[in-house]
Amino acid sequence: MFRLIYLIIFLSIVYTSNLYAQERLSNIEIAVGEFKPYVSEFVEGYGEVTEKVTAILKRMGYSPRYLFMPWGQAENKVKSNQKVKGIRGTFPFRKSQKRVGEFIYSKDPVLEGCMSFFYNKKKVSLNHIEFSTSTSVRIQIDELKSFRLGSIAMGEGFEYPEEILEYLPPQIPDKSDSPIPPKNKTTFNNAFNLFKALIDPNYKSVEVIPFQKRVGKEILYDLFPEARDQIGIMENKGSSDNRSCFTRENFYFIVSRINPENVEFMKNFDQAQEELGEEALERIRRRVEERSSGYKPNIVLTVHDISLPIIGYEGKKAYILPRGTRGELLNWNPVSENKTDSKNGLKAEARIYILTGPYRGKTLLLDGKFIELIR
Repeated sequence: MFRLIYLIIFLSIVYTSNLYAQERLSNIEIAVGEFKPYVSEFVEGYGEVTEKVTAILKRMGYSPRYLFMPWGQAENKVKSNQKVKGIRGTFPFRKSQKRVGEFIYSKDPVLEGCMSFFYNKKKVSLNHIEFSTSTSVRIQIDELKSFRLGSIAMGEGFEYPEEILEYLPPQIPDKSDSPIPPKNKTTFNNAFNLFKALIDPNYKSVEVIPFQKRVGKEILYDLFPEARDQIGIMENKGSSDNRSCFTRENFYFIVSRINPENVEFMKNFDQAQEELGEEALERIRRRVEERSSGYKPNIVLTVHDISLPIIGYEGKKAYILPRGTRGELLNWNPVSENKTDSKNGLKAEARIYILTGPYRGKTLLLDGKFIELIR
């Protein structure tokens, strides 16, 4: 009798432990960065592609937890994880020769992107350019060599497709101690600074930038609404369908090769994605688009020359802000070429809602050179 009781207790403990293990394994951590509208901490469901990946993982029996961080950090954390616990995967990433040896890719892409070229209408010389009926600049890809291109510094977490690398100028890191004069830089540490250089009429070194079409448009709409009319998207003479696409790109869900369990994991991921089907995934995409709304990402105020004060204006009143002050970028308003704002002499205004420090809660105008996007 006692043996039977002990056996029942033992089996109950084993069963409960198994349930706990299953529940624990159902939780999964995924590292991602900002790539709105596809992936974003600031929208419901974390973006269109995130909702797609969530549906796939749930079909596999996982409950995902998304950890937002810089893309390079996300890639490295996934690459170095040898266990089931911890950060298991990341997305969306392009295939590259280096990554193929370090990561297992999903069979099918989780995102099909479009690389376009954004240009400043006031900077680009149009003498040799053909206009379409929609007044967009139309070029062959080889004509990109006629323009001054800016780019984001490539490294862990980011690179450009090989098809356009030959058209980019040599990349020099965007550092405060760089020997390149500030107005001659063509390599920037993030998308925000790259678009700032493109929009600034006095920044002659950047006339055109390559960027994912939808992501670039989101940046313009959210961060630089006053400058949208002065930025165009070039059309590709060599394209017969989507003229604004110069290269089409596939982005994938990836996991580390050093964890042997990831081989089976990715097989299950591929199967779940196939079982969901294109129709279900398209419904997710449409649902996300319908409820898509703008966001104002956090920024930090900084200055490389510590002798320069960071001054914010509220009408005629001026405030000196501490370095490291955080806020929300409400809009960016470049002042006309060769002019300054008559109120405060700023060459480029940014309207910031201050979130930290002694002036928390105030909305101030600042020179845009002090702003750095938090990624």
